Amino acid sequence: MHVTLFGFILLPLCVLWFPRPERLLILIFVTAVFGAATPVVVGSLGLPPTAPPAAMFVLYVVSQIGFGVTFEGARTVMRTLEPYLLAITYGLISAFVMPRVFAHALQVWPQKDTVIYGTVPLMPGQGNVTQSFYLLMTCAVLLAAALYLARREIDLIRLVRVYLWCGVLAIVFSYWQLGQKLSGVWFPYGFISNNPGFRLTNSETFGFVPRINGSFVEPADLAHYLSGLVFASGWLVLRGFPSRLPRWTLIGGAFAMLISTSTTGIVMLVLGGAGSALIALLRQRTVVARRVVRVGVPLLVGLVVAAGVVVTLKPSVGRSLSVVYSSTLAKQQSASFSDRTQKDLDALATIFPTFGFGTGWGSFRSSSLVPGLLAGLGVWGTALLAWFVVRVVKLLRRARRAGVAAAASSHDIWAIEATRAACSGTLLSALISAPEIVNLDFYVLLAILIAASVRVAVLEPAALVPATRAVAA
Repeated sequence: MHVTLFGFILLPLCVLWFPRPERLLILIFVTAVFGAATPVVVGSLGLPPTAPPAAMFVLYVVSQIGFGVTFEGARTVMRTLEPYLLAITYGLISAFVMPRVFAHALQVWPQKDTVIYGTVPLMPGQGNVTQSFYLLMTCAVLLAAALYLARREIDLIRLVRVYLWCGVLAIVFSYWQLGQKLSGVWFPYGFISNNPGFRLTNSETFGFVPRINGSFVEPADLAHYLSGLVFASGWLVLRGFPSRLPRWTLIGGAFAMLISTSTTGIVMLVLGGAGSALIALLRQRTVVARRVVRVGVPLLVGLVVAAGVVVTLKPSVGRSLSVVYSSTLAKQQSASFSDRTQKDLDALATIFPTFGFGTGWGSFRSSSLVPGLLAGLGVWGTALLAWFVVRVVKLLRRARRAGVAAAASSHDIWAIEATRAACSGTLLSALISAPEIVNLDFYVLLAILIAASVRVAVLEPAALVPATRAVAA
């Protein structure tokens, strides 16, 4: 075991900021940008960069509970998270039980294919252990953050701004890597791509077009991260958020998704742009239409003009764009698409042989989220997660109804709008091309969404009751 340079910077900050839990949450957002880095290498595996600040934050919240500290809105938070906690419990049990119950009865795609590429007989393995660790970590962060952030004195919109600034950092690394691949400028690969547990794709090309993964493992990971950022930024812009930061992250994030050449990123741009604008226009036709024109038209014109100038000065760029465009359209005929589709079909094929109980969490690695959940958690665990989504949606509706009557803080309302869009973008991209969501920044954003909704729907109306009674008296 040894500590990397990344770890020498991160680990002391985690210890120093243990009494400052909000700074630990900020560290989770910052380290989430460095998806290919690791602070500590243990054998052939690297510790996720978000794990140290997450562990310190959870430890802080647990210590507060041990000292008898109570959290406002804890009852509503726990009721909302109840189906999720049941699903996590089922997942941990299934990781131990199902690979033994159905051992050698099924063929599964393992978490890593370092020895042989293809399906292997189902049996207990390292994937059950590592994925259970990720499951525990994400559950602990979501639960601890939702309880802690429901406190009314915490400025949630500050955390949203930090998330947007971390998005700027991810965008900068993307453009920096593009400059390195085009002109040979120095890029800190040794600092941000030092996790031996991943198969890094820094030298990948799309035909003769360099693929951009920035500070992440592969272009799809970059597109997955930027999907939440672009969705949040676009929605804040359409809703009229009083800051220029979302505009810059929207424009910069959209261009970064394009240069990543990730099919997921391009699809998300189309779906997100069209869907968000349509929903906003249907709800607030005049005001939002002006914002769409004011932001969207200059962005589109600038993209066309910049592309025209670059192609004129360097015709090879035009040929590169043609390769990316044709390869994206022909994705369904590619070997990669067939491989991903086969994994998802094989995952769905495990439902009936396991009687809906699944193969056990960590036993099967699919290509997209729903088949992966059905294979790992089975029908029953996936149903619990669907129940959790319904609970969150009901809480959001309750917060929306109570917002005006409770004179809710505008910061809480903006935090709900931003995190709702960010979580939707991340979830939608995972439905397209991610087997699971283990990014801890997603769970912090989800915790902010739940905490802000609890504050608007439960805590602030309750605080107004004594004041109302006093005025009546």
